[in-house]
Amino acid sequence: MKGKLPFLLIALLGIALDLGTKEIAFHYTQQHPGERIEVIHNDHIFLDWHKVENPGGMFGIGQGLGGILKYARLLALGLVLYFFFRARSTSRLFLTSLSLIFAGAVGNLYDSFFNDGKVRDFIEVYLHFMPEKIFGRLFLPWPTFNVADSMILIGACFLVIQLFRDSELGMKQPAGQAGSDKNEDGAREGPA
Repeated sequence: MKGKLPFLLIALLGIALDLGTKEIAFHYTQQHPGERIEVIHNDHIFLDWHKVENPGGMFGIGQGLGGILKYARLLALGLVLYFFFRARSTSRLFLTSLSLIFAGAVGNLYDSFFNDGKVRDFIEVYLHFMPEKIFGRLFLPWPTFNVADSMILIGACFLVIQLFRDSELGMKQPAGQAGSDKNEDGAREGPA
């Protein structure tokens, strides 16, 4: 467990970053008309803080399923913890992905339980450089999101990379089980 301490710190910092930015953004947007603050506006990208209370899931998916999503998030959190404690302490990418997913899940779960089932979103991005002929209006705007959503998405991407690197996901293998010819990094050991 000692080798996993840095990843617990990543998770704690992620939770603090998510909840802190939500508090700051919602505090400042309440003082502006339309509850929107322009952060970056140029020819290629618009980035606004826009107060939105999302009753659905990440990036607005699953609108109206707040009650079900609350318990789905709780279940997902339990699974992340299970995999975290089963993972080898040398599986840095796997542990980083779990830390980010955990932090994002806790941040959104906090909102689910203490904000009437609604998650506080505030980051709104318009990507004007994306070709409309290819992407249509997909990026105008991107669905409003928060830091927790970003951490979950980045963690999931790291998890996919880990799957390609090591199909066992950096999990500890019970003694004498198949696959024991792999070293701690998941690579097969060659002949001595």
